[in-house]
Amino acid sequence: MTELLFAGVIISLAINELTGYSPGGIVVPAYFAMFLKEPVSILLMLSVAAISVVFVRFISKQTILYGQRRFAVFIITAMMLRISLGWVFMPISSVLMTQETVVGIIVPGLLAKDIDRQGFVQTLTSLAVAAGMTYLTVRVLF
Repeated sequence: MTELLFAGVIISLAINELTGYSPGGIVVPAYFAMFLKEPVSILLMLSVAAISVVFVRFISKQTILYGQRRFAVFIITAMMLRISLGWVFMPISSVLMTQETVVGIIVPGLLAKDIDRQGFVQTLTSLAVAAGMTYLTVRVLF
């Protein structure tokens, strides 16, 4: 896992420097690479991020949301959605704070922030490239 995170950060920064597009943050590609074999988890993360973007854009028409306040609303919205969906898809008795659930609660908010700032296609394209490169790099080197 450490190798995956390290490779993901390096590749994410390189893609951001080369293209100008952020793949959802520096830890998001590593997280997605970790779960490439579990498409349901990835679909859940993308859905939570998309719903968060729609919600925050709606709320920002009603209130003043800029900078850190807007970022905090993305994170909080995504966390509440992710936890709610986790309860729907997992029995409450089996909810354990594993690395997937802890990181998986924050990642959609980070991704939603970049989707809002850059656009859906640009963010997901750079994320797909970064996650794929991260996965392949770790598979080849380790």
